[in-house]
Amino acid sequence: MRGTLSVAGSLMLLAGAAMAQQRPDEPQRQLSAHEHGAGKLGIAIERRTVEMELEVPANDIVGFEHAAKTPEQKQAVTQARATLSKPLTLIKLSDAAGCKVASASVKLVGGGAHDHGHTHGHNHGKGSQAKTKEADTHSEFHAEYKFTCAKPDLIQTIELDYFKSFPRAQKLMVTIVGDKIQAKTEATREKPRFDIKPAR
Repeated sequence: MRGTLSVAGSLMLLAGAAMAQQRPDEPQRQLSAHEHGAGKLGIAIERRTVEMELEVPANDIVGFEHAAKTPEQKQAVTQARATLSKPLTLIKLSDAAGCKVASASVKLVGGGAHDHGHTHGHNHGKGSQAKTKEADTHSEFHAEYKFTCAKPDLIQTIELDYFKSFPRAQKLMVTIVGDKIQAKTEATREKPRFDIKPAR
């Protein structure tokens, strides 16, 4: 993504700040842990541009993480890509902001044989071998969206219909950055709506 404020760059800054605030005696938090049912949504707002990055385990989207093998699995991946390529059906921005999709890209990364010898927060007793397997076998959908908004300051709430489209998804850890805001929140199936409030 281009621009002085990219989602990835901004989120890295926020992650660094969070680690700096962490006490030395606290255990190291694993921000990149792969957890079924949970994904990440990064939002960066700059002038009239809103950029988003969505990263979710493939299991949340299509129900499996191995490479698609059967016609049904291949169709599921195709359908998921099509759904994820329409961000305004998944992410509802305030109508008054006048946002339109400028670009949308979706890719599926990873996806070897999923033998459930991995650890997604549920270790099956295979130790470091399991962790190695996880890195090789789990797959994720990565989507990048860019919106142009006539009045981005009027984006006061965001509602995620994402959960309606993907029944296995349970929550998204949301990070929002911009000239007037830096915030983290959690959106869940039960609470898919969250406010965007400028930092004071």
